[in-house]
Amino acid sequence: MSTYKRVSRSYPLSTRGFTLVELLVVIAIIGVLVGLLLPAVQAAREAARRMSCTNNFKQIGLALHNYHDTFLRLPPGLVDDSSTQSSATAGWGWMVAILPGVEQSALYDAMEVSTKTLNQHRGSTSETVTTVQTTTPLPVFECPSDPGPSINTKRGGHAKTNYVGVFGSGYSTSSAGGGYHDSNAKSSQFNGLFAGNSKVRFRDILDGLSNTFAVGEVESLNKNAGVWVGNFGANRWGGVYFDARIGALINATSGTNPSWASTANFSSWHPGGCHFVKADGSVGFVTENIDGRTYENLASRNDGNVIGEY
Repeated sequence: MSTYKRVSRSYPLSTRGFTLVELLVVIAIIGVLVGLLLPAVQAAREAARRMSCTNNFKQIGLALHNYHDTFLRLPPGLVDDSSTQSSATAGWGWMVAILPGVEQSALYDAMEVSTKTLNQHRGSTSETVTTVQTTTPLPVFECPSDPGPSINTKRGGHAKTNYVGVFGSGYSTSSAGGGYHDSNAKSSQFNGLFAGNSKVRFRDILDGLSNTFAVGEVESLNKNAGVWVGNFGANRWGGVYFDARIGALINATSGTNPSWASTANFSSWHPGGCHFVKADGSVGFVTENIDGRTYENLASRNDGNVIGEY
């Protein structure tokens, strides 16, 4: 019987690579996947930043309530020591008053707020003078979506705030003011919660705490964006408080805003609108499409108007 021997042969492995067409197809697929993934990642990040901003407003609203429980009134928008509207001196802002309520008691004590005016604290009336305290960034007063630095160079290099108190629904139509109250701190137009030496109590909010804006957002690249410490000289209110005005509620990412809207009003880097905390401490996102009359009604504490849907 014959025996057969199987002979095995080895063959070299193929060294053939991708063709140019195949490589381009792979690159195109990767590009499409990245294009689909990036917006989702950005949306998730913005959602997280928006939630953080909401939490900041909740802390501010709670701090305002704690202040009211202690002193039976809300803090003044600005502690103004001047005797006239147009010659405002430096003065502590309302955010300084609530520092203990946002876990900043040490900073409050270091600033000697209860015994010194802002002028005495700084030792000068010059807006360019800064101290360790006034240049201390406070995340609770900053919107995480805002791209600006924590130091507001438009206000003498002091720590910024994206959150400003609501002056009311009235506004100045002058080219200099354009809806932003600087020298009108004691103006009869004041019908909101914060103004120079204001002492608004909850019982003064006749429209109801849940129907009245207390604090809103302003993006920091805004010409009149604020600093949390307060005011730095005549006509330098530093964003301590603002009017609410239709057309003022803008999206900072839009390139079509009129000049007055981009320099003097509520705005944010959140797509479609910005946050407000009401006098009752509730926080809501108000879209830029809100009805103008409703917007103004929410800014006033005592106009007696019915608030529409928004």
